[in-house]
Amino acid sequence: SSTTVLKEGVLGYLTFTGDAACDPGQWTDITFSGTPSLKAAGGSTFNYATSNGKIVVVANDTRGDCNSDGSRNAGDFSATAREIWDSESTDSTSQDLAPDSWLWTPSGSYAGSAQGCDSNNDRKLAVADLVCTARLFFGATCTVGVAAAASEPAVVAAPAAVLASAETAVEAPVYLQTNGSNVGAAAFTVNFDPAQLRLDPTDGDQDGIPDAVILNAPAGMLRMVMYDAAPGQIHIMLSGVVMPMPTLADGKLASITLTGSAQATGALTQVTLTDVSLGDADGNEVPAEVQVLAPDGIQPGLFLPMVTR
Repeated sequence: SSTTVLKEGVLGYLTFTGDAACDPGQWTDITFSGTPSLKAAGGSTFNYATSNGKIVVVANDTRGDCNSDGSRNAGDFSATAREIWDSESTDSTSQDLAPDSWLWTPSGSYAGSAQGCDSNNDRKLAVADLVCTARLFFGATCTVGVAAAASEPAVVAAPAAVLASAETAVEAPVYLQTNGSNVGAAAFTVNFDPAQLRLDPTDGDQDGIPDAVILNAPAGMLRMVMYDAAPGQIHIMLSGVVMPMPTLADGKLASITLTGSAQATGALTQVTLTDVSLGDADGNEVPAEVQVLAPDGIQPGLFLPMVTR
């Protein structure tokens, strides 16, 4: 009617079925045909703008079947982990799609299943999906959404900088404060200047983790470390993959020994944490804050101003 006012937000939904010949990950333009009509209550006109959009075809795989092989199996654990760290292709939606959106999954160097890798059905691709995939594999269920709020968000902290001296080892610790959250998985990237620091990739005990990285996690947790030397990035992931799901405790989560390069000057070199993601033992996302520790006298709780994700 002329007096009824529409509420701000979603007006409605259109459901499309992909043609059998469509490739998963293929984007299609959605455009307005002609000029839309929009009027104020009472029939008066006003200025407005329109925006076209895009849709993407995704395979109708089972939740948890990240590698799209038709069943949930242990291969989906590693597939989900690979997809979380995968560098996706150019943003074909002009930056409108969040970096952790499930719709990026078919893109990049590993073409996982968007629906299969988003095992907890929250339309994000994060470490909580790895926990959920494991739960589904063992016949358990996953709830959809964010973990029940604790009194405070969980905190992941690292020093703002470490001392980079030529051919000298220095520790870059990463701490976890759960603040009452039931954290069953964690993922993060440690970033540093590759001109000043490097990680020794030697894996003497052949456990898949560089000896220079010590991860403090209980038995039954999948541990993954990926070192990308060129940009100076260490990707780290820990997640429960057995039932009952193990959880992470407060304290030092990771101890990373970096070595100063030959041209290191003995000055403080910045260290940052990015791509921080936590999940609970039920496969939900755990809200987290990233906090920065003072470079000297590193102690959990001696926090500088924080950056929040």
